[in-house]
Amino acid sequence: MKNIVTVQDGTEYIYPKDASPLLSNGEAILLDIRTEYEFSYKRFEAKETVFIPFEEFTIEHIEQYKERLIIIADSFGLESKKLFPLLKKNNFNVVCLACGMHDWERDGMPIIVSKDFQLSGSCRCQLKPKRMVPKNK
Repeated sequence: MKNIVTVQDGTEYIYPKDASPLLSNGEAILLDIRTEYEFSYKRFEAKETVFIPFEEFTIEHIEQYKERLIIIADSFGLESKKLFPLLKKNNFNVVCLACGMHDWERDGMPIIVSKDFQLSGSCRCQLKPKRMVPKNK
């Protein structure tokens, strides 16, 4: 696959501008491993997304996608880097999204933002749900 960058530890990354077309046309599946509150607030726009928080991840969760290209995404690329070797060792076709949601959004890739959920905090380590906006019945 073109436009894959391999770093010294062997982790393979794809930049948002290269990942977006693969995700929008269904050539790849997005594995979103962010926290539930991050996922609830802001989502990558992709044809097919599997959401499993990093702390809850097991191989069994994605075994059915073994033949597909999986792009692992998180907030900044830190947790995806930890998951990459496990998936490679188990023969998954996998790459990490370079710098996660941070660069995806910065580079103008499509996102879905919830109007019912807001976060507050000065950095990712301090993010927490700010408020839930009640839905009109």
